[in-house]
Amino acid sequence: MAKSFSLSGLVDTEAKASDQKGQGARTRSKPKAAPKPKPAPAPMSPSKRLSLVLDGETYQALRRLSFETGRTHQNILDEAARAYLRKHASTQGSDR
Repeated sequence: MAKSFSLSGLVDTEAKASDQKGQGARTRSKPKAAPKPKPAPAPMSPSKRLSLVLDGETYQALRRLSFETGRTHQNILDEAARAYLRKHASTQGSDR
């Protein structure tokens, strides 16, 4: 038998009354600041999927950076992989 659950009480849909000038008028909450625009993704060749396992500390650092910059994990990791490959491109040719 499945347990039932209720979401009532989790969301306040009532507007709060204002005490401004004794009018008791309802007011709306202040609008939230617009989120930072995300950078445009770099033009890519056809995408390939990859699974990745990170240790907990690295994952938490990635989440924090993603939140602080407003970028996706995918965007950050794609940039990091490209930078790593550019850095090591000169050594790749000498191995062959």
